[in-house]
Amino acid sequence: MISLFAIEENHFNDFKSKDIEGKKLSRTISAFANASGGDVYLGIREENETKIKHWEGFKSIEDANGFI
Repeated sequence: MISLFAIEENHFNDFKSKDIEGKKLSRTISAFANASGGDVYLGIREENETKIKHWEGFKSIEDANGFI
């Protein structure tokens, strides 16, 4: 099994913090839909300086409903 943190961000994979605004998330999803597709992982924050990723998931699956 591959860890999510081992996946490199590129034009097929993107990590987004759960603090993202709906408009910005919508733009990312639209860009993927207009290209070759890809995966968006919501709830993963990346440190700007160190590029270390941190899981900041949702307490329950219902907490993610506002993004769907």
